[in-house]
Amino acid sequence: MDVADAEMVEKQLDVMIQRRARKGDLDPNEQHELWKASVRAYNARRADEMRAQWCEYHQEQAARHAPLAWGCFVCTTSFAVPRLCSIM
Repeated sequence: MDVADAEMVEKQLDVMIQRRARKGDLDPNEQHELWKASVRAYNARRADEMRAQWCEYHQEQAARHAPLAWGCFVCTTSFAVPRLCSIM
């Protein structure tokens, strides 16, 4: 290998090392703050999704139970003496 080739390879390595060093110019504290902000945003989005699912579940549950509740109400109010509901 010639000296000129070795110097050319060394220059290419220096350029590559400098380019990689510039890509990672973030301060570790700044990077940590960005990570914490990302986690907060994820947790907030996840909480919103869970809240929406919770509401949907309970609305569907109320819709499923409404006919049963109405039937029991009719059974207990249609006679002078309340009786057990035959729907259940």
